[in-house]
Formats: sequence, structure tokens, C-alpha cells
Amino acid sequence: MIDTIRFLPVIGAILWSVPLLWPTQEEAEASAVKAISSSDAIIYIFLVWFGLVVFGAWCAYRMKQSNALEEDKGR
Repeated sequence: MIDTIRFLPVIGAILWSVPLLWPTQEEAEASAVKAISSSDAIIYIFLVWFGLVVFGAWCAYRMKQSNALEEDKGR
């Protein structure tokens, strides 16, 4: 579980870089691809951020529970 928590910043960096791959207005006009608006990209960034926070909190909660179970077994 601790490895998952340590890997979250890497996952976040990868997910935050996805909008850089989306086509710009100029690229969309040159091809038949629909351009992604800036507002959609900002919504995506904040959803990724929120998801990382929630997933990190859930992992921390699970890790706290597993530590409590290990302490109870040790008694």
C-alpha cells in the first residue's frame, strides 16, 4: 500500500500531462479532429486533482486500518 501512495505523484504527473496531447485549435482546423476547449481541459485537471486527493486519502485510511490490525495481532 505504501508503494501505491509513493507512486501517486507519478500517476498525477502523467494524468496532468494528458491535455498536452490534445489537439489545439490550429491542429483541429488542419485535420478532421475536434479541438478540446480550455474549459474542458481545466475541468479535467481539477477532476484528476480531486481523484488523486480522494484516492490518497482512501489509501492512507486503508494503511491505518492495516497497521491497527497488525498491532492487535501482536498483542
